[in-house]
Amino acid sequence: GRHGPRSQRAEQFQQALALAQQTGDQLAEGWSRTATGELLRVQGSFAEALEWFGFAKQVFEAIGDSKGLAQVLHYSGNVAWQQGELDLAEELYQKSLALRRTIDDQVGIGNLLNNLAVLAEYRGDVERSRTLHEEALAFRRNLDKRSQAFSLGNLGHILRRMGNLAEARVRLEEALSMQRDIGDRPFMANVLHNLGNVVAAQGDYWEARRLYAESLTIYRDLRDGWNTSQLLEDVARMIHAEQHQSEALVLLSAAGALREAIDASLPEGEQEELNDFQRMIEIEIGVAISRECIETGKSMSIDQAIAFARQSLTMGSETL
Repeated sequence: GRHGPRSQRAEQFQQALALAQQTGDQLAEGWSRTATGELLRVQGSFAEALEWFGFAKQVFEAIGDSKGLAQVLHYSGNVAWQQGELDLAEELYQKSLALRRTIDDQVGIGNLLNNLAVLAEYRGDVERSRTLHEEALAFRRNLDKRSQAFSLGNLGHILRRMGNLAEARVRLEEALSMQRDIGDRPFMANVLHNLGNVVAAQGDYWEARRLYAESLTIYRDLRDGWNTSQLLEDVARMIHAEQHQSEALVLLSAAGALREAIDASLPEGEQEELNDFQRMIEIEIGVAISRECIETGKSMSIDQAIAFARQSLTMGSETL
């Protein structure tokens, strides 16, 4: 019996090891099912994605893995959103957030607060969106610069929507200076564009021209047609305010042609607003010149449109 306790301990160790391996396998299985579901979501196979997420959820629940369960709920929320089920998306995000808080998953908490903020904006609740973006930023202050810059950019965007231009500018300028260190060009172009809009709305056209021009250069290098078309429209608004009506109409026409080429339509309200803007310019400059400007814009390639926009932006910059 002298070896009893030791062999008993060895047996317990073997059992623990076997259990650990078994649990490890289940954990790996849960994550591989999660990854498969996410791949299907990205490809647009939503029903199949949800099936795989359902399998993964069962595995994570069985082994009591909160991190995995939180991730599956998060991804399932993304699917619900993409399918237009906003209430369900909110519910899934909130469940995931509660789990992530219990395990203090800082990165996950920041990501979910960000998603909930964007969802609130999407539903027209800009006040709640702002509060959530601020909460996300507070959380991300302890994390990497990239996620901080992302929250600052989103917060700047929502503040601009609320008409709080001064604070929006402060947030976006901070995001931009961080971005210059990080060098994430697609996001940097977006921040430059947003900041340009804020600064133009404040009437600081000289600074807006500089920001728009830098953003245009990056969009051109990235071949980003969607964002380029939006920026061409924003440049058109500003140069129209400076009384360059013909150039503004050329840019509007070029942006419209670009949207058609990449099959990207605007939400109805925004398209209506653009149509009204275009009609106003046509009245200002008359039928003949308007037709000429519209034809010129339509025939431009993306590179030509960007070059024309950059040239339009330098027009007023010599004035003292």
